[in-house]
Amino acid sequence: MGCVVVVAGFLVGSEGEVRFSWLGVFFGVLSSAFVAGNGVLIKKTLANLDNNEWKSISYNTFLATLIMMPLLLFSGMHTRRQAFI
Repeated sequence: MGCVVVVAGFLVGSEGEVRFSWLGVFFGVLSSAFVAGNGVLIKKTLANLDNNEWKSISYNTFLATLIMMPLLLFSGMHTRRQAFI
């Protein structure tokens, strides 16, 4: 039910955009569904970690770092020296 609310909120917010596109709506709804699903999955698996939120944060950070390092190297972002504005 929470996922439905998040997706509906995104659809309502997208309707007023200046440059509306169905592809943007599709990816926005997909990302909202993944974020909502991630919250549900973390809540379910927290019991496996003795209901310790810090363990969950530690595991999540470690896995995100492992996944992001190859993406950073292959994208070439580590060689660019430009300011982010």
